[in-house]
Amino acid sequence: MKLNKLLVALSLTFISGSVLAAGGDTATLKVTGKLVPGACAVNLDNAGIVDYGTMLMTNLSATEDNQLPEKRINMGIKCNSERLVAYILHDERRDSLYNGVIKNATVDGSDIPASSNQFGLGLTNDGETTLGAYTVINWFPDMTYSGSTDNLVFISKKITSDDWSRTASGSTVNGVDVAARLHTLGNPDTLTPAAFSELKVPLSIKGVLRKGEDLKITDETNLDGEATISLVYL
Repeated sequence: MKLNKLLVALSLTFISGSVLAAGGDTATLKVTGKLVPGACAVNLDNAGIVDYGTMLMTNLSATEDNQLPEKRINMGIKCNSERLVAYILHDERRDSLYNGVIKNATVDGSDIPASSNQFGLGLTNDGETTLGAYTVINWFPDMTYSGSTDNLVFISKKITSDDWSRTASGSTVNGVDVAARLHTLGNPDTLTPAAFSELKVPLSIKGVLRKGEDLKITDETNLDGEATISLVYL
């Protein structure tokens, strides 16, 4: 699983056409940028594995979708100094997503019906049928952090937007159906990102499996969800 990325900001500056029109016969090309060292690292408990164990098909409903119970895994971000950093998720199994409703999944108790908030759980062994979906919820009420600023809040925004906001649900997006969503800590008054040295957030995982009559499983089949968490330096 790729857990870190180096953010390189690159800009090109050209002398404007009006300057050239004034009589100059040369133009200056400047290449500038900023390399940000990998000052932070992200990690997950249990080597990033959420295991639902062995489930018997005879215990699953054949006529209705089956809800998978909540499991939690702790995510931590640790920096060697206070940094402005956020994280995004990307589904590596989007082609195996079954868009069922994941019930009572979020911090505020809402369902997750939209495919953009769901992640794929793999295919049947013949590669023909999607197994289900799961969702990843930032359980921010139980988060902890270290830094010089107190009373920070959990904020997020689309990676294509400039507007940060607080979240009531803690939901994430898969980064495929829609643009990735940035998650970080922010100042409660301005809702702008705040620097921190360490952040720990429990990730709540809940899922849904297709009804048994759709799956028609006759041999052992593995759930195969995989998502990448990447750091983005702000």
